[in-house]
Amino acid sequence: MNPSPEEPTRTSRLFGNRWLRRSLVCIGALVALVAAFYAEEDWRSQRDWKQYRKATEARGESLDFRTYIPKPVPDDQNFCATPVLKSSFQTNYYRDDTITNNLWFRAFLTIAENMGSKDRSHRHFTDLAAWQLAFAALQNGPVKSGHYFETTNTSLAARAAAAPAVLEGLKPDAAVFAELRAASTRPYAQCPVAYDVENPGPILFNNSAQLKYLCQRLVLKACAELAAGQTDEALADVKLALALDDSFKAQPFLLSYLVRVACFQISTQPVWEGLAEHRWTDAQLQELQARFLASEHRRCGA
Repeated sequence: MNPSPEEPTRTSRLFGNRWLRRSLVCIGALVALVAAFYAEEDWRSQRDWKQYRKATEARGESLDFRTYIPKPVPDDQNFCATPVLKSSFQTNYYRDDTITNNLWFRAFLTIAENMGSKDRSHRHFTDLAAWQLAFAALQNGPVKSGHYFETTNTSLAARAAAAPAVLEGLKPDAAVFAELRAASTRPYAQCPVAYDVENPGPILFNNSAQLKYLCQRLVLKACAELAAGQTDEALADVKLALALDDSFKAQPFLLSYLVRVACFQISTQPVWEGLAEHRWTDAQLQELQARFLASEHRRCGA
């Protein structure tokens, strides 16, 4: 007897339902396996974390972030409590003139060696003549975008000739440097970071940028003073740059550590220039050595 036209349809429907059930069973089994895997991994991670925490605390260490927040110190003993440094924590966006004039900053962006055009794999003398040209140009008006100042003569004679103009261009910062220098003898260097805010990142970035730029200004000033034969003034500015570097020491943030490394590297430039041209006296070299060693042991509110 010939099958009716409806029989293939029933067979196909029965066959399709069977595979659907099998597929659902397989999917359910797969979901169960994945859930079991993650449950086992969660249990394993919790167990490992408890073991690690127990071992860490047994060594007398803490995993609580609050224990790493520096304890408050009196303002009259805190280098970072000066008005000029406190002001950099009063805004969560960057301004190049928050704590000093912006002539240096505008000049900085037009100096070729600052824009990476020179080989940084080896030391070179600061291009003071380029800074002289930049200061002069900016005092007469804005500089064309993309124009950079650079000279090929960094001899002592060329740098000595440019030094007075560079020092003159940095004079608007004199009051800031004087305030910082007066406070640099204080025993602590603890920045007023609001550790309990939800996102301190913008404020930390702003403060780190400000302090780094201050360090760069001091280093430029020290290099110009060395070229002009003012070694005592250069020594004082190097020591002040190292004091700014110390201000990052108590902050438990990776950003602060990286900026501190950068500031320390920047601060060695005038030391190298003075050594390369035998500018430092034996007494000054001994003082520099002692200051670099003290930078590793300076008390920072611990």
